[in-house]
Amino acid sequence: MTNRIKCWGMLAFLFCLLLPAPAQTPAVPNASRVRERYTKYEFMIPMRDGARLFTLVYAPKDTSQKYPFLLTRTPYSVAPYGIDSYRASLGPSEHFEKEGFIFVYQDARGRYLSEGEFQQVRPHVPNKRSPKDIDESSDAYDTIEWLLKNVPNNNGRVGMVGISQPGFHVAASMIDSHPALKAASPQAPTADYYINDDVYHNGAFMLAANFGFYSSFRPRKGAPGTAANTATRKPAIPPTHSPLTTLFLSVLAARQSPKTWRSVVTAAINAKPRASWRSIRCQEKLPRCSTHAPNVGKNISPGTTISV
Repeated sequence: MTNRIKCWGMLAFLFCLLLPAPAQTPAVPNASRVRERYTKYEFMIPMRDGARLFTLVYAPKDTSQKYPFLLTRTPYSVAPYGIDSYRASLGPSEHFEKEGFIFVYQDARGRYLSEGEFQQVRPHVPNKRSPKDIDESSDAYDTIEWLLKNVPNNNGRVGMVGISQPGFHVAASMIDSHPALKAASPQAPTADYYINDDVYHNGAFMLAANFGFYSSFRPRKGAPGTAANTATRKPAIPPTHSPLTTLFLSVLAARQSPKTWRSVVTAAINAKPRASWRSIRCQEKLPRCSTHAPNVGKNISPGTTISV
């Protein structure tokens, strides 16, 4: 009996040796690495119209040299919040973190902890006559101006980077930009909603993709930082046998439906989407920028690029 047990034990051991080794799980980036090299600050940066935008600054602890800023502005949250809560990594890749930048992350106007009203793909205001005339370009300008004056140990140079919607914030910020903005990389930016972008593909309305995103991308309710800011609730969907126009109108009539989704539906129903989106296209304004800006086009929609 003892020999039989030993035999089965040896067979089990040999069988285990023949099994393929389990794939190693990549190490999860550790926030302590960032904490060791950077100090985190939180600011409410005032804009020209009085709104204040919530901004995180990660400054290198090594003060033996001056550093450029690398700014990202986003409607998708700059979490984690709290002066003692650090990101697991900084910048587009670890190379930026190792090289050394003053990393800046900002909640876009009207999103999460930033004040003001959010507008999806806010149109550029070319002739600003008063402090109330604001756009993404002016918000970036005011942010950069404040950073240069209030964050020590900077070298007076700023770069911007963003992907998808944050990529739009980069592209829009390049127009009539602050002179300290020396380089910008709008990656897969929202550029032309009608041609090869996320709303229309070559003029065809992308119903499922748009409903899935915009019906839950809600405007903020309440003061910055309240739970209602991030609440998502999709509008009630009529029966599937309803005609397409009825579906659009039903969603349009739902009071909880976000403003941007209503504008998307209205453009589709009126069959005038090109004219509806023309005012927010960045390409026509980019000749007004002097920033060096390599662009990475949308992977999901080949052809969507911003050239400067």
